[in-house]
Amino acid sequence: MTSYLVRRLLLTPLLLLAVSAIVFTLLRMVPGDPAEALLGEKASTEALMRKRTELGLDRPLVVQYGIYMQRVLTRGDFGESFVRGTPIASEIKRFLPATIELTLAAMAIALFTGITLGVVSAVRKGTWIDYVGSVFALIGVSIPVYWLGLLLLLAFGKALATAGNLSPSLSVPSTTGFLLLDTLIAGDMHAFADALRHLVLPAAALSTIPLALIARITRSSMLDVLESDYVRTARAKGLSPDVVVMRHALRNALIPIVTLAGLEFGYLLGGAVLTETVFRWPGMGTYIVDSLENRDYMAIQGAVLTLAATFVLVNLLVDILYAFIDPRIRYG
Repeated sequence: MTSYLVRRLLLTPLLLLAVSAIVFTLLRMVPGDPAEALLGEKASTEALMRKRTELGLDRPLVVQYGIYMQRVLTRGDFGESFVRGTPIASEIKRFLPATIELTLAAMAIALFTGITLGVVSAVRKGTWIDYVGSVFALIGVSIPVYWLGLLLLLAFGKALATAGNLSPSLSVPSTTGFLLLDTLIAGDMHAFADALRHLVLPAAALSTIPLALIARITRSSMLDVLESDYVRTARAKGLSPDVVVMRHALRNALIPIVTLAGLEFGYLLGGAVLTETVFRWPGMGTYIVDSLENRDYMAIQGAVLTLAATFVLVNLLVDILYAFIDPRIRYG
């Protein structure tokens, strides 16, 4: 287990370097000119050339990439935004907590509901509960997130807050960057309740796909475990059904569930763009969309590298969790 984790740690920088090179190259292939986006379509050729030189876009692609990575690796500096002129690291620090907060809420809904639905479906295999759970999981995978978000807005928009993560009339000091935590630190329960109201709909919309996948993999894994010899032995000893299911079956069925949850958490961090756009959530998805519209290469590179690093870190933590869930991995 230790050697495997060491290999993963050594491969992580290479993986992030490859991601940065791919993103850097693809962004330069996107149609459009950042200088023209800044100066407007009516800008003269001379003005455009001066702006490209000022932004460093007139240099060869390899040179641009080398300069960029030297700043990132030596100083942790993602550069400044072409459009806003502010440090990208400070912008990411402002937008990333909102996306993490939304992703954590969505994963909490997906894990609790998905595991519960999967366990019940497996225990009640072949009953109407199993069929309803299967249909629910199929619908959850099939519905596009943006379409579901619009339906939720139409159905619950009047009862729940729908824009942003806090009402404009409220203000909370930013201590950690995580709004719910900041409201608790400030002792402002009114702001905490308001932030929760804003969080419910986008988190519910974002949770549907991982919820459905977790429910399906939980049901499949539980069915395999419930048919194993040690579960039959536990039942033969007279243990209660709840003890057999929760202590013996579910714990051993958690390996694929943890794997899927880790992957889905990483996907949600980078894939919340549509959800954040529909609900105007002030997170990384909104930041990336705005940067794409303005051809802000530096901002997009910094945001994607941050999300990629978070994704790799989450998967590394999942590997570490394996050892605590399954002792065979730890001893192996």
